[in-house]
Parts: sequence; C-alpha cells; structure tokens
Amino acid sequence: MTSKVSDYIELANKKFEENEPAEAIKFLEKALELEPDNVTAIFLKGTGLIELQEDERALKCFDKVLELDPSYIDVYYNKGLALLYLDDLEEAERSIDKFLEFEPENINAIILKALIMASLGKKTLALNYFDDALEMDSNSFLALKNKGIILFELEKYEDAIKSLNLALEVEPEDEDILLYLGLSSASLNNFDKAMEFYNKALDINERNTSVIYYKTCALADMGKEEEAINCLTDILGVEPEFTSALTLKAEIYLGLERPEDALECYSEVTKIDPEDPEAWLGMGNILEDFEEKEDSIKAYEKFIEVVEKYKLSDWDLEVQRVREYLKGAKP
Repeated sequence: MTSKVSDYIELANKKFEENEPAEAIKFLEKALELEPDNVTAIFLKGTGLIELQEDERALKCFDKVLELDPSYIDVYYNKGLALLYLDDLEEAERSIDKFLEFEPENINAIILKALIMASLGKKTLALNYFDDALEMDSNSFLALKNKGIILFELEKYEDAIKSLNLALEVEPEDEDILLYLGLSSASLNNFDKAMEFYNKALDINERNTSVIYYKTCALADMGKEEEAINCLTDILGVEPEFTSALTLKAEIYLGLERPEDALECYSEVTKIDPEDPEAWLGMGNILEDFEEKEDSIKAYEKFIEVVEKYKLSDWDLEVQRVREYLKGAKP
C-alpha cells in the first residue's frame, strides 16, 4: 500500500468518525484510483454505502473483497447487514453464520443474527439470541430495544415493557422505544400510560406521524373522538397521503354519525391508492345507506375486483355479503 493510499484511507476514517460517509467515500475512491484492488478501501467504501442506504452497491463491494481475499472475515458481518436490508434473508443468515464461525462471542454479530431470525419470522429463536447478547452485556441498547419490539409483536406486552424500559434508561429520547411502550401499554388497556409515552415522543419530535397516528387510536379508544380527529388533521397536514390516517378518520366520523365526512375521507383514499379494498368497501356501505344504488354498485364492484386481484382472503365474508347485495341491486 502506497503512502498516498494510506493517507486517503486515514482521511476517510476521520470522515466516518465525523459521521460523513459520503465524504469518506470520496477519499476512498481516490485511494482506489491509485490501487484498485485495495481490499481495505473497498471494504470501507461498502461500509459507507450501507450508511448511505445504497445496499446493492455496498454488496458489490463486499463481494469484490471476498473475491480478492476470502479470508477477510469482517466482510461477512457487513455483507450480512446489507443482505438483511435488501431482504435477502437466507443469504444474510449464511453470511452472518460464516462470521460467527470465527467470532462466536461477537455481540454485534449475535444481535444481527437475532434481527435476521426475526425477519425470517423465527421470533422465539430471535429472542434466544437477544438473551445471549444480554448475558454478555445486560445494558446492550440494541438487544434490549429489539427484544422489546419482538416481545410486543408476540403479544407479550408486560415483558415488552420491561425490556423497553431498560432500553429507555440507556437512550431516554429514542422515539421508537417510546412508541412501542405506548403501543404495549395501550394493548394492556392502560391508555393513560400510553398517552404519556406518546406525548414524550412528540415532545422530542412533534412531526412523528406514526406516534400521532397511534395516539389518535388511543384517543378514539378512550372515547375522545374530537381530539382524535384533531390529531388526524395534524397528521394529514404533514403527510396528506397517509391513507391509514384518512381511513381511521372515516371510521371515527362514522362513529360520530357523520357519514358525509366519512365518505369524503374514503373517496380521498381511493384517489391516492385506487387498490385499497377498505376504502371501496367503506364507500359502498355509505352509498348503499344513502340509497345511491348506481354509485354503491360501482364501489362494491371495485372492492371485489381488488380483493380477487390480490387474493385477500381476510375479506371473504365481506365479499360474500356484497355479492348478495349486488344480486338484488343490479337490474
């Protein structure tokens, strides 16, 4: 390695320390102009590309490293990470397993293995890996946070809260942790506690539309419909094409016996996403109640078309009911 190449790599590492991956890559590319097969520069470039969410380009770098030096062990960890982001989960598992053959006690690799297992739907196995990581470091933020999220997904809400609270002690302003603490509390019908967590998250970032959405759900469950509508209006001011927010707003309007407003929301959803079955069904129901037969038939037919196109079996009972209506409604 020439001294000039070493200088460029050193400058790149400084940029990584300053959280400037794009600038780091510029120095690495200069190094590679001088020494195209420098595995350190290629590896670091791939690492920077992951930080820039350019995972396919990163993967090409890691494959090039292995082509030049199959014994470059660290590349298997980063390759596994890129493959996880690319949703190539089986290859991701193979890559991280290869890394763990050489470094079985590497906590970051164990956590990455857990994340891959969770993405493969093997959530109980993922918990075992998170526990292995926590035996090595009981304060591991990534292990505590992701274990809590998986426990929530497994509907083990009290255990999720315990893990998430420990993670919160490490990072008290992590919005995702506060969100999942809110969701777990709401799932236990502790809506006041859920609201505390949602409000803390919004104190950190008042424009977090996911938190606002779930806060709205909690408000609706608490019977505070007007406050819920105000929250949804806030969301849609930031993210006007948030179809879930529009659908929830429609449902709340229906509960308040304001079908005209609900119809407007459903109509807006169909403009944003013409293949949203819930919106077409909602429109059909309201138009049927309004005795606007022709328009209700069009909405219902579109609903059935979307369900059949995407084979959405969860809607089978509604499809059956709608078909019965159409039999009598069509001339």
